[in-house]
Amino acid sequence: MYDIMSVESIFFDGECIEMAYRILFDSGREADLFGSKLGGLPYWDFSGDLEYPVGADGKRMQLLFQINFDEDSEVFNDDDSLPHSGMLQFFISATSGSYGLSFDDSPSDFRVVYHESVNRNVAKENLLRENLPKGFGDFSTPVVKECPVSFEKCGQCENSTGVFVQPEFTQDPPGFLDEGETVYDRVLLQLDSSCNEDFFMWGDEGIGNFFINSDDLKNRRFEKTMYNWDCC
Repeated sequence: MYDIMSVESIFFDGECIEMAYRILFDSGREADLFGSKLGGLPYWDFSGDLEYPVGADGKRMQLLFQINFDEDSEVFNDDDSLPHSGMLQFFISATSGSYGLSFDDSPSDFRVVYHESVNRNVAKENLLRENLPKGFGDFSTPVVKECPVSFEKCGQCENSTGVFVQPEFTQDPPGFLDEGETVYDRVLLQLDSSCNEDFFMWGDEGIGNFFINSDDLKNRRFEKTMYNWDCC
């Protein structure tokens, strides 16, 4: 049986004193290919060495969220645990029917990709010709609409949608948080539907979380990220 108190103790010991970063959604601004945003057409340099993420069925994944650390450097630059440049992207399956999450022993269908640099010569027109999943507005994704975002510093317990925020769940915490040898002690990204339903909805007002170990974060081993979502 899961012990929520033991799970919470992984992230803070009695007090929420850690710095976090809340996500601000700016629906009045047009989303940029290179900018931090929710859903939509992802940045990708097909001329580079990274292969575009595909799911277990061989189909290309869709963008859930991306963070451009170059553009948001003023917010993140005091935090050595996060990159100070490049882009971090969160992808989920476009075909699984469960937003890429596995409910059995098979691996979940998601990828977290870090680009050390961003190639500003990538053309949106070329990416549109790749027929990538649009990443919003259908049942394959929790994203309701593509939206540019920004970040601001906050306390760990002051917001439930952001980076390094206190983990929240509508059901029991996932087993990997308090089982096994790896301690997933950082919330790399959390999206809570309860106060952001105009932009995304995990099932019935659910919450999506991505967790990572502090050492893996420090060494940019984002492939070791774990993913969960649940709903009421």
